[in-house]
Amino acid sequence: RDKRCAMTSRAVVVLGASNVARGWPSLVDTIVGLNISEKLAGPATDIFAAAGHGRSYGASSRVLARVLPSIVDCGLWSALQAYDGEVRGALVTDIGNDLLYEYAVDDVLRWVATCVERLASHTDRIAVTLLPNVSTENIGRLRFLFFRTLFVPACRLGREELARRVAALNDGLRRLAATMQFELVEQDSDWYGMDPIHVLSRSRHRAWERMFSTALGRSGLRNGASGEASGRQCPSRQRGRPRAARRWMFGVEQCTVQPSARLASGGAISWF
Repeated sequence: RDKRCAMTSRAVVVLGASNVARGWPSLVDTIVGLNISEKLAGPATDIFAAAGHGRSYGASSRVLARVLPSIVDCGLWSALQAYDGEVRGALVTDIGNDLLYEYAVDDVLRWVATCVERLASHTDRIAVTLLPNVSTENIGRLRFLFFRTLFVPACRLGREELARRVAALNDGLRRLAATMQFELVEQDSDWYGMDPIHVLSRSRHRAWERMFSTALGRSGLRNGASGEASGRQCPSRQRGRPRAARRWMFGVEQCTVQPSARLASGGAISWF
């Protein structure tokens, strides 16, 4: 890098849902660890995130009293247009919620394609995670019914039909990847426990390492220098808690100016 390039602001974009929200500390550690491993001069990496429990890519979503806009319609896109730095890569994950909301596979693929197309105007490094496999062999009927009722009580899809839709969505993502030129990330079954939706806490660093090393060009995390290895030495703790730019609580709209938090390393966190 020349000096001018080294001083340019840089950012990582993350689109997702509950796994991003639940695994946020380890996600941040992974990104900060990447900065340290590369030993880059200049400002720390900014993070743009559109995520949240129950988040939908193409429709507004409600969890208890909180409503979030769809990822397609949130303020992330205008914020990226206004960003004057380099977007180093983007991760698109947690796509499965919309199947549980019983949206058609073609609709979900269209929403993902819209996000990828918009991201491609900012970076050519985009990774999309495939959904973990759902099958009658690895998820028993009672286990399936328990977690479906717990997380998405309105869903009436049976286990076999959901497995069919997951397979169809993964096939569609592979076709999109071939035509739109983005990378796919396979998820390991051992990242999950009894809960088939959320990555185990002990597996989060490994999951983020694979995802971000793909999103950032495969050379990203060198010599295991992720947050898991270097987190105790890197200034990755947040200053302030990121809050959504726009949400509704009990029907009342709440807006928060972004960035709404910062990393001790200097990067800004904008959450949409």
